[in-house]
Amino acid sequence: MGVAIEVLEFLHAQPGYRVKNTGWQNGFGLEVAAWIPIESDNLVAELMTDGSEFEIRRVTGPRNEFEALFDAVVRFLNAE
Repeated sequence: MGVAIEVLEFLHAQPGYRVKNTGWQNGFGLEVAAWIPIESDNLVAELMTDGSEFEIRRVTGPRNEFEALFDAVVRFLNAE
């Protein structure tokens, strides 16, 4: 779950992205199996965790913008 919060913090810090604060920014952790919206001007994606793994999915928007978001997350995780 900690890695999912790190990813949300990373995305929240990226220019042009907004991540819904469901309490994770205040140290309350993440609700298991609840989708958290990640938005830009043209894209809506969501992140969900089961406590040990997390998933990011595209809801609406161009596929290439989602792939850029996903690639940024992969680079972030590989740098860790």
